[in-house]
Amino acid sequence: MKINPLHFLSMILAYHKVSVFTNEICKDVKKYAQEMKKNCKNPC
Repeated sequence: MKINPLHFLSMILAYHKVSVFTNEICKDVKKYAQEMKKNCKNPC
């Protein structure tokens, strides 16, 4: 089975996009959690 280099490259690019996207979401969630902790006087 031959691997098409272009296909392989596009898979890597797609994976990279997804990982960057999930990193951004992770950062946003962490920021949001910190804001909630600040606003919430009772331990949530």
